[in-house]
Amino acid sequence: QCATMVPVPDINTIISTDNCGGTGTVSFVNDVITNQICENRFNITRTYQVIDACGNTAQCSQLITVFDNTAPILTCPSDMTVECAAQVPQLNLSLVSVIENCGTAIVTHMSDVITNQFCVNSFILTRTYLATDACGNTATCSQIITVLDDTPPEISFDDQSLFDGDTLEIQCFGQDSLWDLPVFDLNDIEVTDNC
Repeated sequence: QCATMVPVPDINTIISTDNCGGTGTVSFVNDVITNQICENRFNITRTYQVIDACGNTAQCSQLITVFDNTAPILTCPSDMTVECAAQVPQLNLSLVSVIENCGTAIVTHMSDVITNQFCVNSFILTRTYLATDACGNTATCSQIITVLDDTPPEISFDDQSLFDGDTLEIQCFGQDSLWDLPVFDLNDIEVTDNC
């Protein structure tokens, strides 16, 4: 799978015989790399040589294939629910964890897709990440962020002469010429909302 897993040359793995007895002297000749398309996909032709007491030689080759086709393991941040769109966390790649069998993988943000939107503070956001290793193996994961504002706004009376829950008693209009009917407008009402 990985270049780091390729064993070092070992002459002790070579078995040789000689027609005149003995085993000869084994040596490592070289490694020849071919068909390399990335750091963890290539072939190695490893050659060993044996020489007998009279200088006769023979060689053998071992073919080692390195082929990383294992995708990274990508883990997204946990799904979450918030009340307001402003509370959706900013994109943060450091919160995504990746495990790669052959070194490292690069994590990128693929997309934020909004679905089931009923209003500005009621929708589902699917945030998708992509991990790509040195040989192009990929993995994706998605975090689901639910935005659901289910808190009603608060309304209160903001006139200094009255408090919430007070009762204003008035008499019939025109019964007392010195008395004026109180006038209220939208400036006397205070509305707050969590979002």
